[in-house]
Formats: sequence, C-alpha cells, structure tokens
Amino acid sequence: MNHPAPSPTLSRPPASPTLAVAAVLAALALAAYANSFSVPFLLDDIRSIVENITIRDLSAWRQVLSPPPNVGVGGRPLLNATFALNYAAGGLAVRGYHLVNLAIHVLAALALYGLARRTLLTAPLRVRFGRDATLLAGLIAALCLVHPLQTNAVTYVSQRAESLMGLLYFSTLYCFVRGAEPETAESRASRLLSPVPLLLLSVVSCALGVFVKEVIATAPLLALLYDRTFLAGSFRAALRRRWGFYAALAATWLLLPASLAGVSERGVGSDPEISSWTYALTQTRAVVDYLRLTFWPHPLVFYRGAEFATSLREVAVPAAALAAIVAGVAVALWRHPALGFAGAWFFVILAPTSSVIPIVNLPVAESRTYLPIAGVIAAVVLALYARFARAALFVGAGLCLLLVAVTLRRNHDYRSALTIAADNLAQRPQSAEVQAAYAYACYEAGRLPDAVTHWQTALRLKPTYARAHGNLATAFVTLERWPEAMDHYRAALRLRPDYVEARVNFAALLIRTDELPAAIAHLRLATRLAPEDPLGWQNLGIALARVGDLSAAVTCYERALTLRPEFPEAHNNLANALAALGRRADALRHFATALRLRPDYFDALCNYGNRLAEDGRGPEGIAQLERAVQLRPRHAGARFLLGQALERVGRRTEAALALEQALRLDPALPLARDALARLRAAAPE
Repeated sequence: MNHPAPSPTLSRPPASPTLAVAAVLAALALAAYANSFSVPFLLDDIRSIVENITIRDLSAWRQVLSPPPNVGVGGRPLLNATFALNYAAGGLAVRGYHLVNLAIHVLAALALYGLARRTLLTAPLRVRFGRDATLLAGLIAALCLVHPLQTNAVTYVSQRAESLMGLLYFSTLYCFVRGAEPETAESRASRLLSPVPLLLLSVVSCALGVFVKEVIATAPLLALLYDRTFLAGSFRAALRRRWGFYAALAATWLLLPASLAGVSERGVGSDPEISSWTYALTQTRAVVDYLRLTFWPHPLVFYRGAEFATSLREVAVPAAALAAIVAGVAVALWRHPALGFAGAWFFVILAPTSSVIPIVNLPVAESRTYLPIAGVIAAVVLALYARFARAALFVGAGLCLLLVAVTLRRNHDYRSALTIAADNLAQRPQSAEVQAAYAYACYEAGRLPDAVTHWQTALRLKPTYARAHGNLATAFVTLERWPEAMDHYRAALRLRPDYVEARVNFAALLIRTDELPAAIAHLRLATRLAPEDPLGWQNLGIALARVGDLSAAVTCYERALTLRPEFPEAHNNLANALAALGRRADALRHFATALRLRPDYFDALCNYGNRLAEDGRGPEGIAQLERAVQLRPRHAGARFLLGQALERVGRRTEAALALEQALRLDPALPLARDALARLRAAAPE
C-alpha cells in the first residue's frame, strides 16, 4: 500500500512578544513614576488647564478645538482636546492627568520599540543584530522610558505636548516602515493591515501631530532619510518607489500655518532684542548640554531662564565640540549610514527649537530631548552589543533599574511648586528669571516677605525685567504698600507698554485709590491690547460703575462672562449693576450663579441676601446672610444687613441683637446706629 509523501513542515516566523514587552515597559514606567501622581498642577498648568475654560465642556467641540492663543495650548487643538477629555472624566483631579501622561509615555515607548525592532530586521542590520532584535529594541525603549531627562515631559502635566507629539512621531515612522517594508512571510504574518492603509495611517499620525507640537514637521524628512538608509538604498530610489506617500506626508506642512497662528504668544521670535545669531550661539551650548545630560543626567534643571550667549568666545568650546560632532554625523551618513541616521535623528528633531528661530521665553528646555535622545541611546546600545554581544543586554538591564531610581528621586523634586522652584534656584541662583520664578512660588505659598526679597534680587540681576517689576508690585499691593506698588507698576509699563497683566493690575490699584479716570484709561488700552482677557473687561466694568456709567459697566461685565462664563466676580458685579438699573430678576439670577460657582463667596452672599430681602423673599435672604456671618463673624456690614433683613420679616428682637453686634464691631457704622434707634423707638413701652 502506497502512502502519500509527507508534506514538508514550514517554520513559522517568530512572533514579536509585543504583549510581554508592553507589560515590562508598563511595569518600569509605574516603578519610575510611582511618586508622580500626587504632583500638583504647576506653573503653566494653571493657565493651560486650571484656568482654561475651553476644556470645560467636551460637547462644545468648536471651543475645545479653539484653545486660548496666549498659553501653552495655543495653536494646539489636539493637545487641548486631551485635556478636555481629562476634565470630562475627572474635573481637575490631578491624578487623572498624570495617569494619561504616563499612558502616553508608555505608548510612545512601545511605538519606539516597534520602530527599533523593525529597523534591526532590515537588510543593512539584520545579519548583525537580527538574532536579538526583540531584546535590543526592548532595551532601547526601556532606557528611553525611564531616563530622568523625560521627567519634565511626563511629570509636568502641561508638557504632555512633548510626549503626545513623540507618540505621534514614532507612530508616523512605525506605520511608514511597516507599510514600506518588503513583502516577506514574516511581514505578512505579523502585519494586521496591508501596506496602503499603513502608509495612510502614517500620514494621519503626522497630520495629527501638527496640532500637538510643530516639531513633528521634521518627520517627513526623517522618513525619507530612513527610507534611503534602511529600505531603498538611495534618495532617488525612495522617491521613485513612494513619491505619492512623500507628497502626502509633505502636504501636512500645509497645516502648520494654522498651528503657528498664535505661536508668537508663546514667545517664539517675539523679542527684537534677541537676534537669530544670539539664539544660534545659545543653542550651540544647549545642544552639547542635551548630549551630556543624555549620558549623565545631572544636574537636571526644570527652568533655566533666559540663558542667552552674547559672543562666540563665550561658547567657543561647545561650538567646537558641536561642529566636530555634526561633521562626524555628516561623514557617517555616507560611510556608515545607520550610525549617521542615529546622529541625524538627534539633530534634525532638535532643529526647529535649537537653530535660529528664537524662543525667547524658553531658549533651553530639557523636555525638548524627549525624542532626540532615542537616537543617541539606540546608537550606544547597538555599539555595546556589537562589542560585547549579549553581555551588553545585562548591563543595559542593570542601567534601567538604576535610572528608575534616579527618575523616582527627580520626581520627588516636583512634589510642590515651591520645592521644584527651590531646586531650580539651587542650580541657577544667578538667573534673574529663576529668582523671579522662586519668588512667584513663594507668593503662591503665602510667603510674601520671601517673595519680595527674591523679586528684588531678580531686579538687581536684571533691572529691565518688566515682569519682575509687575509681580513685585502685586506683592506690595497684597502688603498694602501702595506707593511702592505704583512705582513698580509704572516701571513695568515703561519697560513694556504692552504688558497687559501689569496694566490691568495697576488699574485695579488706581480704582482702590479712587483715581478712576486714570484707571479707565489704562483699562481701555488693556482691552484693546488683549480683547480676549476677561479680567480687563471685568475691571473696566468696576471702574465705569464707580463713575456712574452703569450701562457701559454692564456691557463690560457681559463681555467678561462671554470670555469666561465661570467668573463669579463678574457675575456678582454684573448683578449689582443690573439691580441698580432696576433689572432685579436678572440680578438675582447672576447672584445665584456666582454662588453656584463659589458657594463661600462672601460678597455675593451679602449682596444676594440683601436683594432677596428687599424683594420680599425674607427667609431666603436671611439664610444667605446667616451664611455670610458664619464665614466672617467679625464683619460689621454683614451683621448690619442681617439685622435689616430680620427687621423686614418682623423678627425685631433678633434684628436688634444683630445691629448691636454690628455696632460693637464697628461703632462708626451710622446706618446701623440709625436702624437700631428706629427699632428701639418703635418698640412698645
């Protein structure tokens, strides 16, 4: 009997252990960032998240995709949308924002792992590194994941811009590589989508990244360089095979004007005193420092201030080192293309922020290394593997654990605005900007004398520092040192006439000192300079109401509420103006809104309670006024209003007691004395 010949068994290509790698990366991330979840909102987080009304209503998608231009989310609607999702899920509970930041960071590391693994399996590298491609790619991703340089982009919530852009950047290149790699049994078995959808996903990832951070504009260039280095063999062959893809990828640049529309508000190229040459000199030192920190991440500096170089001599050593490194990368691109690509990765991604376009508010920032260090780490890991084989993997694993400990320690510095500012000050005590940042943290923590001292130090270091003048003036207002406050407001506005915040605060002080015409002039100019600032309109309304122009005041308050619907002070002041104009029903509605937004708003409780009592709704008014008295038991005015409300409902004994208490607190309160005399005169013999 003849038996059929057995069919040969085909070996299946080894599957990538993606789930195992993802689990290891997630575990490392949780270990490194376990102490980051309670880090509060810091600095830019306040304006980009806490005070950002465009994230409050996820259903108002047009508002969500139109973030305010003068903060970190300006021109970055997708970033703003992620904050809106966070807000919809948990309001301003900071833990949720940290969880999302960490999830994005892990996903970015996983995308890097996929990109690194596919690269190690390409023809130029497969023979040398293919056997351990999974382990090597996992090590590269893990080292990037737990590197302490990444803490600024992960632990500082509003720097989600960097990590989210990084995720989309890696996704752009990974989808391109999977879509462009040659058809093999392994690629067909491990690829969920066919090449065309993958290439389309690459373009979509790049387009989305434009609305997170503009640095992703370099992705089309690196994709082409990657193709030339690892796939096609030359630029001509890459363009001939995939010209349509590159045309689509380059078309994402057409989206840049929309994202760059408000970029000057973030300090990009907005200071005529900082030339392109000055900025380029500064960046020679910055880029070399970024490289140093990749290998030795100490000391890490949260905020470096305006560290501008003024002459080539000042940066001669780093400039020479950088020139040699760039020349080496250029040579490697032709003689050792894979090594050259790793170097080009570092410099190309840094080019938008570390070349000649000044970013005057933040010339040096460690968060900008989020993507670039991947190229350096990959080159080092592969070089060690080529020299020491699998022993390098064990060394790398040990280094990962060490970096986890260093990252944990660094996150400890972020536990409050004051601690990170203090750490910053220890690193850069001669920076006026850093002194001012520490002063602001002290001010927010209620340490006014320390705040004043450090703002004064900042001004000794940099007498032309307008923002330090403005903030010091605000501290003096809090301390009721009004003449000194006025001097510093005037200095700030002399240095920077477009300094809207100082102008609005100066006007508020002028209102308090009854210099109303001057206050109105300042506020009219402020609302022209920054028509989107609700505080300017609110203060202008106060000044106009004080001079009796109630109709104009109502218009200003309404404009402020259009810009910031959840603005309790504007609701309260609008209610007062409406009541004075006889629109009592509208007034009561705005008082109620002010108290819904801030239940312990003392002024609104007094005003609302008094108006309710006047409108014949005595029990409701008394309830509001009793809450006000509970909040401030020693406030004579609140007890006087309570006494009047009690008198209106016939509770004369309680009314007299409230008025007597008001007079004990403030014997010079004539209205209370008259009301008490009237009550006693009307009392039966």
